[in-house]
Formats: sequence, C-alpha cells, structure tokens
Amino acid sequence: KINKNLTGEIERIEGDIKKLILSDDRLNKTIGLVTSVTGIGQITALHLTVFTSFFAKYDNPKQLACYCGVVPFEYTSGSSINRKS
Repeated sequence: KINKNLTGEIERIEGDIKKLILSDDRLNKTIGLVTSVTGIGQITALHLTVFTSFFAKYDNPKQLACYCGVVPFEYTSGSSINRKS
C-alpha cells in the first residue's frame, strides 16, 4: 500500500513538472535540447537548466562538465612512493 501511494505521488509530481516545463516556451525548448543527449532525462535537464541559469553561468563546456562532475582529475603529490631517489 505504501509503495502504491509513493508511486502515485511520484507520478503526480512528474506530471506537475511536465506542466511547468510546457507552460514556458524558453524552458520547454531548452529542456528539449538537453534531453536530446542520451542519458539525460527531464529531471536532470531541469536541474541543469535551473542551476546554471539557462547555461549562462559558464563560459565554456569544460566549466559545465566540471560542475557536473564528469571531468576526471589526476591527484598526485609529486613524490614517488616506495622509492628512494
């Protein structure tokens, strides 16, 4: 019964999100473009659009990729381990 109630709530909230997106032409167009990327759904697209102010916060794609956490970074101390120099 709890699972059924939660599923119903999720569906209602997702419906509200769709209505919100459809009610704004700029938002609808942007979400459409973002969701055209494989693996990006409406929730992720909405999050990215809102938190980046329609992608205006970043000057280039690399900055956005860093924000999303998809850019690998190498962390080294600069010294060797288990070796004497």
